[in-house]
Amino acid sequence: MKISIEINCDNAAFEGDLLAMEIASICAQAARKAVVLGRPPGSQSRREPLRDSNGNACGYVLVNRPEVERCDECAGTRWPMESHEEYCSLYEE
Repeated sequence: MKISIEINCDNAAFEGDLLAMEIASICAQAARKAVVLGRPPGSQSRREPLRDSNGNACGYVLVNRPEVERCDECAGTRWPMESHEEYCSLYEE
């Protein structure tokens, strides 16, 4: 999985002494959105806007997930790099 964050600091919310606080707030927002975008495991690439304290769009968080495959033997979903034995052995009783 790859997470990309882009923040454009060219508006009024980033002026003055509160620049670091604004960036920290937007990074926290990006982290919350990345957690949600990363679910469910079978989901593909998704992008969500980020907003500054004035409510203006100022960037985005993008979550890229690899393609997943279905395991016909156990009907489970697995990552491409896992063999059936690697994946299914995790769930055997």
